[in-house]
Amino acid sequence: MDNKEKNIKQKLADYEFDYNPAAWEKMEHLLDDRTPNRSYFLTKTVLAMTTLLIVLAMLFMQRNTEGTTSPPTSTQVFQKEKTTDNQAVAQATKPTTRDLPSSRNSENLASGPQNLKSDFLNLASEIKTTHDSSFFQKLITQLTLHNEIASPEKVYLQFDRLFFEPGEDIWFNAYLRDANSLKASPKSDILYVELLGPNGSVLKKINLLAKGGTAAGDFKLEPNAPGGLYKIRAYTNWMRNANDAFERDVQVQATVLPRLRMELDFMKKAYGPGDVVEAKIDLNTLANAPLANYDFSAKASLDGQQFTEVAGKSDAKGHAKVKFDLPKGLETNDGLLNILISYNGQTESISRSIPIVLNKIDLQFMPEGGDMVAGLPATVAFKALNEWGKPADIAGKIVNSKGVEVARFESYHQGMGAFNFTPASGESYHAVLTKPEGITEKYGLADAFPRGFSLKINPLKKDELTVEVNSTEDEALHVALVCRGEMKYMQTLPARAGSHLVRIPVKSLPIGIAQVTLFDSRELPRAERLVFLNRDKQLKISVKNGQREILTEGKSDHDRKRDGRAGPPHARPIQPRRSG
Repeated sequence: MDNKEKNIKQKLADYEFDYNPAAWEKMEHLLDDRTPNRSYFLTKTVLAMTTLLIVLAMLFMQRNTEGTTSPPTSTQVFQKEKTTDNQAVAQATKPTTRDLPSSRNSENLASGPQNLKSDFLNLASEIKTTHDSSFFQKLITQLTLHNEIASPEKVYLQFDRLFFEPGEDIWFNAYLRDANSLKASPKSDILYVELLGPNGSVLKKINLLAKGGTAAGDFKLEPNAPGGLYKIRAYTNWMRNANDAFERDVQVQATVLPRLRMELDFMKKAYGPGDVVEAKIDLNTLANAPLANYDFSAKASLDGQQFTEVAGKSDAKGHAKVKFDLPKGLETNDGLLNILISYNGQTESISRSIPIVLNKIDLQFMPEGGDMVAGLPATVAFKALNEWGKPADIAGKIVNSKGVEVARFESYHQGMGAFNFTPASGESYHAVLTKPEGITEKYGLADAFPRGFSLKINPLKKDELTVEVNSTEDEALHVALVCRGEMKYMQTLPARAGSHLVRIPVKSLPIGIAQVTLFDSRELPRAERLVFLNRDKQLKISVKNGQREILTEGKSDHDRKRDGRAGPPHARPIQPRRSG
């Protein structure tokens, strides 16, 4: 018995266990069978280590390759997309007054298509609609890139009033905003503001620093400035690219003695030979009390020569109307209407130029959606301007090549209106004006396409926008709605000719202008329409007077005028500037 067996036997004796040599030999035999095979485990270890080294080497090589390749910029991504379909991308990225998601910044775009794909997936999850996912992703990508490169900006000017006397200051505050996010625009720092006279010429121009999206300025009217309708125009260099600008009319009127507040406005924007001129008059005291039951006289002149005089009387609210006929042989557009009233022993007056048009009407026709298609119902809008480029009220009829009348039209706001008709195949149409009289010019409408698509917006409901799509082709069409630069809805229509109705929920969309675009099966835009959504979502402010008394501090407007700096305190610029 070897030493090991002696030791085990001694241990068993110490703990009072019996020693059985046969049992011990059997136990040793079992232990020898379960002893690990060293060569087997060594082989497994070598294989595992080799595999791990290969995987680590491949990962290191891939990481090194990505580190030496710069990520594509937004311009490179844009160029790559353009190579797929130049015409489609050019149309899809056309600059408009519509906006982009403010959350997708230039840093995300610079990181390459992966982030654009992530943006698409996040946005797609928010849009509950039926769509072609591949086209949808491409459209989202192009829209995002367009907004980052060419998102528009807007300017708004706030005035303390719109009625001024010669020699006064026209004060204003200016707000420069990104059209999509309505935050301060980061694109422009300089704001250009112009004062235009009644004849449309630029009288003064100032440059303002719009730091933080705000600025303030003023125009000093000359003491001998003629009365009339002046215009304030504001824009940035970026806005000039789109021929866009903010404009606001202000009234300048000289009074002999400030004892009455008189307003005179014409009922229409334009009158021609033989037309009946109508004007409304509002008479009030300086305390804003109606000048009731007061007699007045109205004198009308052409080329400085009076041709008619009409007597009138205000009603209990200080309102009145004046009517007179223009000569049928009218040969000049220099007309003036002067209202005179005797008040407290003195004569007060107000005058306005009569908006006369002769035979120079610029009439434009704009089919809804962009084009007319033969056999498909069309809504055609129109806009009329006089020889001064101002809105002109008109009326007329649409006739075909055989002289048959197919529709009538009449402007209802600022020389604009619309009419409905269905163009026939192979037929041409033109407009003939019946008002103002004496205009013999014929205004042609664009020829209708023999085949194609039309887009029509039905009257809006409170929570739903209904889009009517008509097609002569058996192909799939896509309808997309974009609001403030973000894709809000998209639907793919079945591939069949005829009429399709698309119902878009708009309750959750913000108030403002939305763009509805129709794409064909080749992903080209075929029709487009702007629509104003959610008019009822107006800003409502409730002001309640608590226990504290509200005090007004500062000088009055009269005191500031006496000091030579008339105008509201909030409109004063912080830094010096030129007013001329």
